[in-house]
Amino acid sequence: MVDVEVLRLAGKQRSLVTRRQLLKLGCPLALIEAWLDAGILFRVHRGVYALAGARVDFDFKVLAGVLAAGEGAVASHRTAGALFGLRRLTCGAVEVTVPGRRAPKGKGLLAHRSDRLPVGDRTTIGAIPVTTPARTLVDLAAVLDPPRLGGVLDDVLVRRLASLGAVERLLDRFAGERRPGLPALAETVAERRRGKKPSETGLEDELLEVFRVFRLPEPVRQFVLPLPGGGTARFDAAYPDLLLGFEADGDAYHKGLLDRMRDEARDERCCLIGWTVRRYCTEDIRDRPAGIADEVIRLYHQAAAA
Repeated sequence: MVDVEVLRLAGKQRSLVTRRQLLKLGCPLALIEAWLDAGILFRVHRGVYALAGARVDFDFKVLAGVLAAGEGAVASHRTAGALFGLRRLTCGAVEVTVPGRRAPKGKGLLAHRSDRLPVGDRTTIGAIPVTTPARTLVDLAAVLDPPRLGGVLDDVLVRRLASLGAVERLLDRFAGERRPGLPALAETVAERRRGKKPSETGLEDELLEVFRVFRLPEPVRQFVLPLPGGGTARFDAAYPDLLLGFEADGDAYHKGLLDRMRDEARDERCCLIGWTVRRYCTEDIRDRPAGIADEVIRLYHQAAAA
């Protein structure tokens, strides 16, 4: 019966079990050591084991880190962002947040301590305890620069993982605490509340970053242009007064023929009413940002002088 209970528990936890869980199920220490010696179990972290043949993927590593961090721990920061699939985030070490003053250590494990980790800040993705999207934003504010943080906020808003109100309530709750990055997050949230439209893709964020890095005039984001005869054109960045529109076109080489024809037809309709449209693919944005900046500023000055 003990074997059955162990298998049932491991089946719910990506083939992972902890020493404490095994003891609670009635496994003697000698049996645990025997399973380890026989290769039935293998150590992942101190006090955390996995069944032989376990699939060691990202979710496995994250859950192992959370279990190693102890009771009440959750995946957080960049790891939580990666679990939610938030744009332009990379995750190296497994980041966890633990309540109170504990600071667990383990290979590939980065622990953060928090005196405030209520139930409302927690959720689960599969078997993995993780901070909610709103709490994840607050934590990411401490480790991301403002432009990257703004893109992550926009991703959360566009995908409706959390509302501006939910993020604002968390900011109010942490008001007065000296948490790194909170002023930057608060300002970014305030900009969205004032009407600054969220970007929709990571590549759009990268295009807007070109405008910032090369100190180009601030464009209007997500500008929608009504077209004569019906329909609209939407630009990731635009100078409406100068009739200039710019689009991050990441799927340029993967679109079907009909999609490309629609884009070309829409651009032609924009040109007929005086607009100049430029589309930049992934390679343009990542490999020649200076060239994009030169073209944008040239078109800007030409239109301003016309």
